[in-house]
Amino acid sequence: MWIGSASICQGSTHGAFRRILAGMDSQPPTPHAHGPSAVSRVAGLALGLLLTLLATSAGLLIAPKWGSAAVVLLYLPPVLVTARYAGLWPALALAVVATLAFNFFFTQFNFCFCLFAR
Repeated sequence: MWIGSASICQGSTHGAFRRILAGMDSQPPTPHAHGPSAVSRVAGLALGLLLTLLATSAGLLIAPKWGSAAVVLLYLPPVLVTARYAGLWPALALAVVATLAFNFFFTQFNFCFCLFAR
């Protein structure tokens, strides 16, 4: 019975591919030649830093109950937002800041950047 329905799906898929290929004849949109503007970079970086602060605050609330493994995912959206609005290099810088914040607040030897115990 499902074989008959598979042929129906193939027909509808074939039509969808035709519509997609027909839309490819038009010119694709051109990306920004110079990347984000200076204002966009500053605003994106400020938004990323604010979201990192919010992620740290939320992590401090949920870490005692769920552990630090759940907290690490909270730092991903600020980096993605910064990459979208500010560009690659500010996003990489924010990724380093987010990693240091996670290390400082949520790894063993809390509230220090220690790598080993003395």
